[in-house]
Amino acid sequence: MKKFSLVAFYKHPRTMTTVISLITFFFAWQLTRVHLDNNNFRFIPKKAEARMVMNEISERFGDEVPILIGIEREYSNILDFRFLQEVKKLNDELSKVPLVKKTVSIINTTHIGSHDGDMSSSLLVPEDFKGTKEEILEIKKKIRDWSMYEKSLVSDDLKALQIFVFLNVKNEESGTEEAMASCKAIMKKVENWKFRDSKTYITGMPVFSEVVNEATSHDLRVLIPLVILVVVLVLFVSFRRFSGVFLPLLTVLVSTIWAIGAMGLFSVPLSILSTVLPVILIAVGSAYGIHVINSYYDEARKEKTLNKEEHKALVIEAVNEVIRPVLLASITTFAGFFSFCFTSVSPIFEFGLFSSLGILFAFLISITL
Repeated sequence: MKKFSLVAFYKHPRTMTTVISLITFFFAWQLTRVHLDNNNFRFIPKKAEARMVMNEISERFGDEVPILIGIEREYSNILDFRFLQEVKKLNDELSKVPLVKKTVSIINTTHIGSHDGDMSSSLLVPEDFKGTKEEILEIKKKIRDWSMYEKSLVSDDLKALQIFVFLNVKNEESGTEEAMASCKAIMKKVENWKFRDSKTYITGMPVFSEVVNEATSHDLRVLIPLVILVVVLVLFVSFRRFSGVFLPLLTVLVSTIWAIGAMGLFSVPLSILSTVLPVILIAVGSAYGIHVINSYYDEARKEKTLNKEEHKALVIEAVNEVIRPVLLASITTFAGFFSFCFTSVSPIFEFGLFSSLGILFAFLISITL
């Protein structure tokens, strides 16, 4: 790039700054549309046989994503009148949570058997269950009759039971805000449920997504301020002046807003991979601004006094000096991140695409703003 082209490029600095500011405000507004989605189902390639089979099952039998709740008793068994009454209350509360399609447990499951040569069906635990020895023996007999109950709804030793809560969402949608809100409500109800000699456990894909969402949100709140602090300290030690700290930091913050805002613009959620984007862009992208600022300071030290025109010429000279090495550095980094785009795993593709865009933005802003 020749010097006269840079002169023409930097002829209208206020216009350039205004345009960059407007673009930054636009992408900052798009940040409100960014959300976390750590649904592990998104890591399965769309053409993978397992995913295609699951989609076919959903089409035939309906969409439902299970959450599994386990309740364990240490010293007593589950066939206790008061215990089952409390489990029934929990089961009823879970049924009222938004998006819950149905619940399955020994409280509401149906037992199919034979009576006088005819097929009959009845609740495994009768509605009028009082906890008598005869009733308990009858329930035990029904449980032993069907092996599907054991290790599914109840444990072999009858000291634990399991409640299946099915959300009326597709596998691909199990990480949406609505699904996560329902998952949080279920987790809270399970956490608040108490009964003597009982422990509760909860698992399932939505639960994994919610736990990872909380962890990644916490990491973002800690890592972003931490990396900014480290960059500020390094810049201060290197330049020992406000402009030497502010300008490179401004470059990476603007480029990060552009990259994450672009994700919101195209409705691409943050995954466990892409949540590290701000940290990476701040750490890597700051180098471009540092090169430009350092080149300017090197040229400025040679002059004792500068008028307005000489200062403009000095800026152009400094940028002209480093634009090629900074461009080559950004291209190599861009190529490294862009290589992640050649994958069938959606979160990895998204990470590669927007990280490489962030590097491109950081380069453009460092040689303009």
